[in-house]
Amino acid sequence: MVVKKVVGIPPLLVILALLIGFKLFGFLGVLLSVPIAGAIQEFVSDVDRQKTRALAKQGLTPEGDPK
Repeated sequence: MVVKKVVGIPPLLVILALLIGFKLFGFLGVLLSVPIAGAIQEFVSDVDRQKTRALAKQGLTPEGDPK
């Protein structure tokens, strides 16, 4: 829970990012993996918010059903 509060990403994602970063780039990958994972999470979250707003303007729900 501390990781989610401090970094803003779930602990499982942090562990996964660290493992992948280490496997691909070694120690440098470990250092850069958490900030990169956070940036990717924010990007995906922003895209999802924009999509939801666009659908709301059209009077649709995220599932595509009319309100």
